[in-house]
Amino acid sequence: MTTVYFIRHAQADNAVRDGRVRPLTAKGMADRALVTAFLRDKGIGAVLSSPFRRAVDTVGDFAEESGLPVELVEGFRERQSDSDMASNRADFAAFMEKQWADFSYTFSDGECLAEVQERNIAALGEVLKKHEGKNIVIGTHGTALSTIINYYDKTYDFKDFMEILTLLPWVVRMDFNGDVYVGIEKINLFEKAGGQMNIVFMGTPAFAVPCLERLVADGCDIPAVFCQPDKPQGRKMQLTPPPVKLAALAHGLPVLQPEKLRGNEEMFGLLRALKPAVIVVAAYGKILPQELLDIPEYGCVNVHGSLLPKYRGAAPIQWAVINGETETGITTMQMDAGIDTGDMLLQEKVPIPEDMTAGELYDVLGALGAQVLSDTIKLLGQGKLVPRKQDDALATYAPMLTKALSPLDFARPAHVLHNQVRGLNPWPGATMVFESRPLKVRKARVAREGGPPLRILCGDGRYLELLTVQAEGKKAMAAEEFLRGIRRD
Repeated sequence: MTTVYFIRHAQADNAVRDGRVRPLTAKGMADRALVTAFLRDKGIGAVLSSPFRRAVDTVGDFAEESGLPVELVEGFRERQSDSDMASNRADFAAFMEKQWADFSYTFSDGECLAEVQERNIAALGEVLKKHEGKNIVIGTHGTALSTIINYYDKTYDFKDFMEILTLLPWVVRMDFNGDVYVGIEKINLFEKAGGQMNIVFMGTPAFAVPCLERLVADGCDIPAVFCQPDKPQGRKMQLTPPPVKLAALAHGLPVLQPEKLRGNEEMFGLLRALKPAVIVVAAYGKILPQELLDIPEYGCVNVHGSLLPKYRGAAPIQWAVINGETETGITTMQMDAGIDTGDMLLQEKVPIPEDMTAGELYDVLGALGAQVLSDTIKLLGQGKLVPRKQDDALATYAPMLTKALSPLDFARPAHVLHNQVRGLNPWPGATMVFESRPLKVRKARVAREGGPPLRILCGDGRYLELLTVQAEGKKAMAAEEFLRGIRRD
């Protein structure tokens, strides 16, 4: 059995130019190291190339890194002439489909496609004889590949072929028993490598940590992690690193904590040098300037804790609870200059139980965000994401929380206050005054009847029963324990 791996020179040409295998259509990518590892792992016996000079250089580079011989396939028609390409560049897909359907197409040098196919098949036949029983790689362009596939496999239609052209980094495997064709397979190097991508991560709080951990687990190359600067916390105002920084350092990832983004040319230069395929943003805490959004090949992907377009803004998780929503979720989106206004990529819903706090939902959505991000990155590399515009008419805003939201107004309905308690837990916390004592209400529930002192009548005739409270300077405790304490006092 002879196995031939066809690798299009469109991949190889770009790899030599900037050290990465990049697509012509921005619908898929893989690191150059991915291709080299692929050649090495498959036990390749030889690397062959059509005689186009750049192709010789690039395929030769792969061969040198893998310790393989390289030779030319003189018979291959490697590409259309510049005049052919120039006259058809406006609609390349239509041009290629015309070739696929009509092999009487004549190139500007006078050779028709049927003659090209005959020459390519003859050249491949010589290769199969010389390297019978080996696994070999042939670097070539779309014209040679299309004529070979069309000749050997009539079930392979034009749509299949265009996937190879546009959803890089596809590789085509063809098996032969002697000179008899056995079968064909499209191989996506991105999938085979477990979804490796060069990703810069930007996030700060605990919500973002599962996303970073998942990217590491998925085998992504993360050359840098950005987060907010360390901040003083606690009574002693001790300088404390954010959770994402601690997680990144635990994995040996470089951490950067710029004070500002806008106008930070040093940071922009560093990001350009890193050449990220995508920048993943999860609760970073600052608006990204357009200059930064334009750097990565696939732009910036944000992990947002709501079902956009609802709850755009800084506190979507908390406001969903405050407003009594029964479901929420995660949306990944392509970031633009607006606040959470970019095209949506993937969404996943979760229910909000009636007693769940914002802090509990925060943890649920953090874990869900990691899974949705992983799926987004994989589909992005495969070119299978279909961005969807947000309906601005359905948009709502979730502004940053402040302590001004804390006081409970018992003239309001009990269920509204219950949601307020849940939505402001853990921060800033719902507050009230009980027997002249300031009190944070950590947990409560709605009751239809009065009774214990900590069942408080509300504006709708029902009661808010306090379950867990926190006196000033004290730890949170059960309401009954708090009552016993003030009676002893």
